[in-house]
Amino acid sequence: MPMFSTDSMKITLPNSTPSEELYRFGADGNLRLYSYDRLFYSLYGYNGGTTRTYKYSFDLNPNWVNGRLESVNFNPRTAMFYPNSYLNFNQDGHYTKHYYNGMERIASRLGDQNLQIDTHDPELQDRKEWQDSLIRKNIVEITGYEFLPVGEEQTLEDPKPVFELPQVGITSLQPISSGSVYYYHPNHLGSTCYVTDENRSVVQGFLYAPFGEITNEHNSGWQNGVLPKYSFNAKELDEETGMYYYEARYYAPPVFVSRDPLFEKYPTFSPYAYCANNPVKYVDPDGREIWIAYKEKKGIARLFERNKYIVYTPNMKYLGKNSFVRDAIKSLDYIYNNNADVSGIIEQSINTTEKVIIKKTRGNDHYKSSTKTIYWSTKGMEVYDNSNGDEKKSRQSGALGLFHELGHFFRDVFKHDDYVNSRRISDDNYTNLEEQRVIEDYETPAAKILGEGTRNNHDGKTLNTIDPISTQTKHEQRVKKRAEINQNENL
Repeated sequence: MPMFSTDSMKITLPNSTPSEELYRFGADGNLRLYSYDRLFYSLYGYNGGTTRTYKYSFDLNPNWVNGRLESVNFNPRTAMFYPNSYLNFNQDGHYTKHYYNGMERIASRLGDQNLQIDTHDPELQDRKEWQDSLIRKNIVEITGYEFLPVGEEQTLEDPKPVFELPQVGITSLQPISSGSVYYYHPNHLGSTCYVTDENRSVVQGFLYAPFGEITNEHNSGWQNGVLPKYSFNAKELDEETGMYYYEARYYAPPVFVSRDPLFEKYPTFSPYAYCANNPVKYVDPDGREIWIAYKEKKGIARLFERNKYIVYTPNMKYLGKNSFVRDAIKSLDYIYNNNADVSGIIEQSINTTEKVIIKKTRGNDHYKSSTKTIYWSTKGMEVYDNSNGDEKKSRQSGALGLFHELGHFFRDVFKHDDYVNSRRISDDNYTNLEEQRVIEDYETPAAKILGEGTRNNHDGKTLNTIDPISTQTKHEQRVKKRAEINQNENL
């Protein structure tokens, strides 16, 4: 049975035989390298967070001469690249596009066009050099081989091997078919039960044990190396390791291989347990989510209206047309990019295994603990502060209101006992102690950074602002425009 070694973040078999199986993890708990014999390797790269950007497999063949390592050959096997959640392509440039209904992947389409890649992009070159140096570091530490330093030439006296990874060399994405589309049919847990083609024929299917082990597969060779194997909970299965990639953590049924960041909140469960050991009823999230919920307002989708979700990450690109989603992303980025994320509320909310949902409301902004949901109006507010004796009126943006409610979620998750107790203690100025905590500890420091108004109470008057990151009202905007028109007419 594999053993965990916490100091090196790897798993090895109890002996050091040639058949040693090795897993190397990063400090974030994500898999960086896997080898089952120290000759075959799979490498995994990420975007600086936990979103995978590539998976690359090769054979390492050392050439020993008179007991001295003279060269090392890297023979590539397979590769898969993930520019974003909507596209992946392999070492041959064959690509697949994915389609979603909210967060649910509903179909995949094999590429049918030739798309060029700008291989001279300086940012791409910088990233390649950084990834190559990381791979070199891992290979050196695992094998113990001493490679020639970058930029130096071999000598006869000490012919150290050159570390030179084979390059995939893709300059364009290639069509693999006439655009075949495949549809996913999930069960109540989101796990793929079967896949059908455009003719409604079943081309792939899975049967699972309760914790996600695949007990039967309809067609094990279907689209191998072209289309990732999305199966249990619709997560990608890495067949070389037998683990599912859950972004924040890796899942090796029936347990996660890294602990739950919130393990102290659930002392009765193992920090490696999956879904509190109830996999038939629950689905474990990917561990890093702020969900923005929205509804379709136009077209036939209105007839079948259901909540849909967008998962927020800082500075994400949203290509959809829903104005509430745009406002929420814009507001969170406004706080985050202006260094007003006091106590790292946004950052830690993304990194917790708890999920917070942001929904639109026509009423006042508020947070509902039982469902971990923020109800947000997007509107600004007029506030006042009389701490110096005189009532001073000022304004706050809708974005700051969202940050205020996110502060309640933050305290609910990370300071739960204090959150619960503070809500029970009433206060004449702040309604209760919980509101005072959030206003004084998070809202006020953020407001000062953003140059917005502050208050020493929980009172406020809603403002119909032109934008969630603005404090100007729509009425003021109309008056200003009329004044500009009149001024131009008088010229």
